[in-house]
Amino acid sequence: MPSILIVDDDADLSAIVARYLESEGFAVERAASAEEAYDVLATRAFDLVLLDINLPGDDGFAACAALRRASDVPIVFASARTSETDRIVGLDTGGDDYLPKPYSLRELLAHVKALLRRSQGRAGAGLLAA
Repeated sequence: MPSILIVDDDADLSAIVARYLESEGFAVERAASAEEAYDVLATRAFDLVLLDINLPGDDGFAACAALRRASDVPIVFASARTSETDRIVGLDTGGDDYLPKPYSLRELLAHVKALLRRSQGRAGAGLLAA
């Protein structure tokens, strides 16, 4: 069962997203700040991190950069900050995807599945050779 860490200070939203992802077969844990996420990540590995930008303490960009120094786990930014600059900074900081809020849960699920498919499926060196 793939595991997802949701890092978002909006407790209501993260609870809704967690329940939906759990109903789709994912193990989900939530953190309300980057610092709480660091504590969780120090003791447990995840298959994907869903990360908001506007967090208390370290923002999502700082959290992403810190996570990138230690891991290649797929990171999806999910944020109400939707400017082109924010999307570019998120991807340049190490994010793999950027989903603007509000988003549908079905769209989130499609992004999550696509990233997990790409991160877990590794083709052999000669598999696609003509």
